[in-house]
Amino acid sequence: MLRKRLLFLKHLTLALLALAVGLCLLELGLQVQEGYEPNASTAEEARRELITPCWRMHHVLKPLVKRLVLHPDTGAEVVFRTSSLGLRGTEVSLVRQPETLRILLLGDETVLGAVVPETETVAAQLQLLLQGQTRQKVEVINAGVPGYCPLLCQLQFQHLLSGLRPDLVLLHVDMTDIADDYHYRRHTQMSDDGPLACPHPILSAAGARPARTSFLENCRIVRRARRWVGDIPVDEGLEEDRNTIDSPEARFAWLRDNPPDWSIYLRQALLPVERMAELTARSGSRMMLCTSPLPWQISATATPDREARLRAGIRDGEVLGSRKPFEILAAAATKASVPFCDASLAFLQDAHRDTLFLRTSPQLSARGHALYAGQLARAILTHLSGPWEGPQPYSPLAPPAASGPLARGPQSQHPHSPVRPSAGYPAAGQQAVPPAQLSLDDFRTQPATPRWPGNTPARPSPPGGPVRTVDPSRTASPFRTAEDGRVLR
Repeated sequence: MLRKRLLFLKHLTLALLALAVGLCLLELGLQVQEGYEPNASTAEEARRELITPCWRMHHVLKPLVKRLVLHPDTGAEVVFRTSSLGLRGTEVSLVRQPETLRILLLGDETVLGAVVPETETVAAQLQLLLQGQTRQKVEVINAGVPGYCPLLCQLQFQHLLSGLRPDLVLLHVDMTDIADDYHYRRHTQMSDDGPLACPHPILSAAGARPARTSFLENCRIVRRARRWVGDIPVDEGLEEDRNTIDSPEARFAWLRDNPPDWSIYLRQALLPVERMAELTARSGSRMMLCTSPLPWQISATATPDREARLRAGIRDGEVLGSRKPFEILAAAATKASVPFCDASLAFLQDAHRDTLFLRTSPQLSARGHALYAGQLARAILTHLSGPWEGPQPYSPLAPPAASGPLARGPQSQHPHSPVRPSAGYPAAGQQAVPPAQLSLDDFRTQPATPRWPGNTPARPSPPGGPVRTVDPSRTASPFRTAEDGRVLR
């Protein structure tokens, strides 16, 4: 009996020893493999590795980094680099040259475009388009940070980027920003004048010390196991989970035809738009609000990867075709007296709309970045009269009337404009609501009409668009609005 037990213990010890040796060899092999590709990582890994906690803006991109990011669809390596300010691209001069038109593009990963080459991002292509309209140097700064919303963009501009003295600030609002704002607001320290800072909870925890990297965090086997578990699709969950803002499956609940009442969350998330308009005005800059759609807002087959859709709480083949979210953003822009660029109609009208997004991730493809940049260029040339060569794409507007927003003048496309009507781009801008009529009801996500399904041609843009009310005292920027009528410096 004793002999059998000893034999069993011997076999068990040998098995455990063989398992330990096998794991060590596997770990060594993974480290050797990473040694041949030291900088390559998936987009999700890069997001974690390139971001660091921040006392003022919750998290920021690490400055002065350069690494390779793997494209989710093709596996191609994309060079990603940041400047000393933690902005994607080359170093930005703190002193703006007098003859340079500086445009600052704020937003989240849609703006950042981490998985597309630097020259194919919205910022780079917008700079190229606008440069073809003026002899002055145009500089478009990519200030996108993954996970940012208007609240964090306001803090980013307030604490870090206002010193760049941009002539124009483009604030991108993403459909994920409502849930993001709800998440970050609980950590935000407020004052009577607005948010002061949003410290990362790791930093603000009592007695927090710099985190040490544990053995498990350095273990390649553990990293691969976590990545594999993260790739397993989750269940769709209970119906109430798809309506509660705390639930990951409910991030896009407000986009549905019959959404839950998130009016208070919408109002809080869009309040920084007004504050950003005030901040940019005080710094002598202009501001424009802009947005682009998500893949499941335009097509049932855009980003067809089932796992990607399930992670977002979107069912297979589901299309969220309500126009109400874009009307809410247009109303917020009108309330803040800033122009609004709605690129959703251009995405809907595109004959190959599925190619505007990646197949395995709900991010813009290089073609989507190009289309969005074209819409932004059109909106800038439409709403802001600047040092552009030749006639403007739209006739100047008269001063705002007391009865409400004015209709846009007839189209007069610049013969050398890089954005042509034949490309199917509708005029930027949608609903315009007089500020006096705005209330909490404007943010109630009731079923919207008309509803444009993602697989049907979009209806034409209405003739009226949001027109900002201009304060005559704002003269620091070389841009002016089309209805301003003042002489450019």
